[in-house]
Amino acid sequence: GPGGLTPDGGANSAINCADYSDRPSRRGRARIVRNVVSQAPVFGGLTVSTLAPDCVGYTFRPDPVPRIASRASLARVRNLKLAISDSTADAATPLVWGRAMARAFPSAFEVTQRTGNHVNFLGTESDCVDDPIREYLLTLKMAPRRTMCLFTPPEGLDMTAVAAGRRKVDPSAVVETILRNNRLRGRQ
Repeated sequence: GPGGLTPDGGANSAINCADYSDRPSRRGRARIVRNVVSQAPVFGGLTVSTLAPDCVGYTFRPDPVPRIASRASLARVRNLKLAISDSTADAATPLVWGRAMARAFPSAFEVTQRTGNHVNFLGTESDCVDDPIREYLLTLKMAPRRTMCLFTPPEGLDMTAVAAGRRKVDPSAVVETILRNNRLRGRQ
């Protein structure tokens, strides 16, 4: 909450409140909790009861992407070398925000993955995503202005039945496969 940066996620809370304008009333928060708990009683209830009150007390105007209003501000950021990673279907950080961020920083490069993942770098086993960002972090070498990457299923995860429409992806299987692969590669 507004108490500051704390190990319990205060920084993440502040970031989310800066991104979203939702400031539901006490009654509205109770309704949100009831709705989520009825649909996802275990993890949904825990998550929403923790996150629903997060923005109470914040009065600043949300601004998910910096607005560069003056020529002086634009001059300061024009040559900043940044890497931006986004996804086409990320519910937490919409693609339009990633694109707007790339426009706000003219020297940035953007790596987009066709997926709903919230975290792509080192989280999806995609060389298309990982290689340019890793290279940037290690050497500051800039990638092409915009790169589009396809979703790469984790090594060892059989996607044939999913591709054929016979079953849906089991998110826990995806997470377990990525964790196992990271342990095998020494990434933990």
